Amino acid sequence: MRFLLLLALIGAVFWALRRSLGEQRQARLAQLGLPGRWRRDGGHELVLEGGLAGGPYRERRPDGTTVTGQWRLKGENLLLCPEGGTKASEETLELRVFGSDRLGLHGKTRKNHLYDRVG
Repeated sequence: MRFLLLLALIGAVFWALRRSLGEQRQARLAQLGLPGRWRRDGGHELVLEGGLAGGPYRERRPDGTTVTGQWRLKGENLLLCPEGGTKASEETLELRVFGSDRLGLHGKTRKNHLYDRVG
């Protein structure tokens, strides 16, 4: 009986801790205002529209090409799905937040890219 009580207590603490960390992350993202215009050196610009649940995005690359599609958050990752793309073309990027006006994206095609808020 004590074992079951201890197991229930450990489960409750784990659940509360996980929920608290998730709420803290959502609060940081809300404070950051992830939707907006982001730019990195070299003329690369990423515009995220919508809300914290996701929305449309537009990306202007240094070579002058523009990619549009939908973005969304999944845990610690930012997922970019290009317009007309398939699940295989979806880009998963680790999202890192540095203060209120800087974010980092890291993935297969982007290695530690830092973006600054524009405007």
